[in-house]
Amino acid sequence: MSKYKVDLNKTLYEQTWWKLLKPNKKLEIINIWKSYESQIDNLVADGEVVIDPTIPRRQMMVEIPNNLLTHKEN
Repeated sequence: MSKYKVDLNKTLYEQTWWKLLKPNKKLEIINIWKSYESQIDNLVADGEVVIDPTIPRRQMMVEIPNNLLTHKEN
């Protein structure tokens, strides 16, 4: 299992770990990412979630099993 940071200021395709994924997993990850993006957008639009720009963003990490990577980054 390898851990990578998720940069919340970048798109999915700009993430450092994106190029390391095997091609057959990329479509699955795109669908998951879009699902979460639309859920968050809906919550913000409905006013259920308010983003306060004065609060620093948290660090997010993603764990990717090594068998889903084309190679392990050193």
